[in-house]
Amino acid sequence: MSEWVTWIIQVVAYGVICFLLKRELNQLDARDKHLQERIDEVDEKATQRIDKLQKEFNDTMNELPFKYTMRDDFIRAVAGFDAKLDKILDQLSRNNNNN
Repeated sequence: MSEWVTWIIQVVAYGVICFLLKRELNQLDARDKHLQERIDEVDEKATQRIDKLQKEFNDTMNELPFKYTMRDDFIRAVAGFDAKLDKILDQLSRNNNNN
């Protein structure tokens, strides 16, 4: 009889332990699912923001030549003006020397 009581206590204890473990695993699964949903949501928002920033960056890069002058272009333009001013100055100097 003592063996049956010990066996019943062991089976009940095993059942309670299994029940508690299953409940804990279910709670962990629920938390994991919730966290995964939050991660997916944040990932989607981040992806949207990155796409938006990429589009804005591309738009800015496309507009740069129309809004700003590159250093080399500026130097080339100034050199052209300098050359024209030098020609005008030479002509004025020649006209003053001839008179």
